[in-house]
Amino acid sequence: MVLLRSFISFQLFPQSYRKIFFIPFAWCILGVLAKAQNSEINCDKLLQGKVIDGENKKPIEGAVIVWPCERKSVASGARGNFKLENLCIEEGFLLCQYAGFKELKINIHLAQATDLLLVLHADTCLLESVVIVGEKKSVAVLQESQLKGTALDRTRGLSLGQTLQEIPGVFAVQTGPSIFKPVIQGVYGQRVLIMNNGVRQEGQQWGSEHAPEVDPFVASKITVVKGAQSVRYGADAIGGVILVDAPPLRKTGGIDAEVNLVGLSNNRQGVASGIINYATKHIPGLSFRLQGTLKKAGNTRTPNYWLDNTGYQEQNFSWAVGYQRKRFGVECYYSQFNTTIGIFTGSHFGDTTDLAAAMRRDVPNVPSVFSYQINRPYQLVEHELWKAKGHWNIGNNIRLELDYARQFNYRAEFDTDRPYNNSLRGLPEMKFGITTHTSNLALQHQLLSSIKGTVGISMISQANTARSTVGSFFIPNFESYAGGIYLIEAYRNRNWEIEAGVRYDYKWMRSYLFRRVGNTATFNLVTPELVFQQPSFSLGIGWQVNSFLKLKSNFATGFRAPTVAELYSNGVHHGVNTFERGDSTLKKEVAYSANVSAAVQLSKFFAEVTLYHNYIHNYIFLQPMAGQYIVSIRGATPLFEYKQVDATFTGIDGLVSDSLFRNVVYTGKFSMLRAHNITTNEGLLLTPTARISNGLTLHAKEWKWVERPFLTINHLLVPRKAYVPVNGDFKAPPKGYGLINLDMGFETRVQKQKVQFTFSINNLLNTRYRDYLDRFRYFNDAAGINFVVRLKVLLGK
Repeated sequence: MVLLRSFISFQLFPQSYRKIFFIPFAWCILGVLAKAQNSEINCDKLLQGKVIDGENKKPIEGAVIVWPCERKSVASGARGNFKLENLCIEEGFLLCQYAGFKELKINIHLAQATDLLLVLHADTCLLESVVIVGEKKSVAVLQESQLKGTALDRTRGLSLGQTLQEIPGVFAVQTGPSIFKPVIQGVYGQRVLIMNNGVRQEGQQWGSEHAPEVDPFVASKITVVKGAQSVRYGADAIGGVILVDAPPLRKTGGIDAEVNLVGLSNNRQGVASGIINYATKHIPGLSFRLQGTLKKAGNTRTPNYWLDNTGYQEQNFSWAVGYQRKRFGVECYYSQFNTTIGIFTGSHFGDTTDLAAAMRRDVPNVPSVFSYQINRPYQLVEHELWKAKGHWNIGNNIRLELDYARQFNYRAEFDTDRPYNNSLRGLPEMKFGITTHTSNLALQHQLLSSIKGTVGISMISQANTARSTVGSFFIPNFESYAGGIYLIEAYRNRNWEIEAGVRYDYKWMRSYLFRRVGNTATFNLVTPELVFQQPSFSLGIGWQVNSFLKLKSNFATGFRAPTVAELYSNGVHHGVNTFERGDSTLKKEVAYSANVSAAVQLSKFFAEVTLYHNYIHNYIFLQPMAGQYIVSIRGATPLFEYKQVDATFTGIDGLVSDSLFRNVVYTGKFSMLRAHNITTNEGLLLTPTARISNGLTLHAKEWKWVERPFLTINHLLVPRKAYVPVNGDFKAPPKGYGLINLDMGFETRVQKQKVQFTFSINNLLNTRYRDYLDRFRYFNDAAGINFVVRLKVLLGK
């Protein structure tokens, strides 16, 4: 009988047919016959074990374990454990499958009880093509997507806002070719929190051209959590949260390093970034990390012309030190982000005639050639962050965590014209400085084996100063204090996950405004005080329907207090050359967010679709006052005013990845959104257009020193923005466009050190287009073709 089974498996059928279901079934059937020859079949056998990741040795939840002979299957639990009971057949094939990992097939012989350790290894062909990698966490009901590993490496050299556009449902509001601000499912600004290495990023976020002061090279993974997250992360997180996580400090003694070099042809940009990790062998648990990035870029080129004064440069660095023991741990972290960003010269004008003509013109009337020189107008930004955190494990089921952070953000904006007073030459027209202190105390507890949660308190204080050399103040000085207390509890069993949370936030703010007395030259100091407070709730449910289908649903509420800029701004915003006027009567925004998703995971196939609806009461936005301009001695600027309405954001995001052939993987992503102004029954301005992306990745055979070679071609389709207010903007939305992008690369080893090389071509056909979310679409086209070379070297790994 054994000979017969071997003959069937390896002689009668080719490899392509043996790899699917015939051989496991045939093997098991013959096993039954062999067993029946000797004794009666007993269905009392047990097969149990654990599934782990072969790279990091962490348990894998949701892996599918199949015993084909009896058509039985089970999914691994939160700790990777699985159990198959009441088995009849004593010998056969066992299959283990998990999305993004190679299928494991082993032949086993059952005793009365068998414990197995199933080790899965990443399927590089699939993971390199699925740029979004979902990762199971203790709370798996959240709608989240991740960029990490190879997918994150292919974005190196880009800003945080550009990097995140790889994720369905995430867009970017941009100001020219160098400033990008993340948008999650239609909302942006201070409705989207950024957690930079566990610290709530705070700066001058009120400006649409104020990009996050975060170096993506610090991160080993970036997670986007969609929907209102006020309970977990505090007030303002009504649109979502971006988690920028640095890699953990080295645990074992030794040293390793990583070097990234990036070159871009369009603006002749060069990037160099490095990181060193060290852990001493003499003091177990003590480790260090040092990281730095240098970046310099010149003028950007569209398909037909250069954009004058659009260069930028960055100098960033960070360090961390930590000491970890079994019961406790402490860590300190420090970072600096420094950048100088040129603003397109063709966005500033002397009078309304020139401004109107520029909006009608296809080609800017500003001749330019390539240059690294950054002239007026430009921005100078510095951001400093210092953090200390610690934890203490109190027994087996209680963990106490405490952290404190201080941030200082400095921003200077230089207008296109130099001051008339010679003593002011070289000084910015406006400069801002804000100091932020944050602290959090959290107690994690596990009441039962299936119930665990967190109770915590968070506090934040801010003091902002604003200075001007042109005699007017765009925003006033202010100080604020805020705090919140929250409770989150989660229940989990084999197939269900339920999480509920409640939070209460309080915020006090005092502003310092100078008000003119009549038509005189006298100003009085006014100090209005405002208080905002609101409870928030959340409920999430996850259901593992079967071994391959999981459903999630979330409902949450949250609120956001209006910013000082929205309340009191009154002047020229030099960064974008607009006159912005606030409204001191604005009320707090209150959001009600709901979403539902379905995810299918098979061996070589993954698909996820998310439907969402976000209703925001008293939604605040910057309304272009079409046809209205403010003229001063500094020139003409279009007028924008802050307005408040009720609004809804309804949409769908999707991701599909399938291995079409042995070495070819298809990846499709789509995002569609309808932003509706309930108050005026029309569309909302400056909200994302639909995006549809389709890509094919070919994984070639390895050859000599070339490892894991690949070639990816991708097409991005962005239709014209259709649902907008009639005559509600200075210029109609631009036409839709399609872009073709190409990526290729491989890995190799040089003296045992791993080296990764990638070559990309963005906008392969040099297509001329303008993006609706670009604040400078009024004046110029977007960037043309761009060749990108990336080199990553791992040392001592």
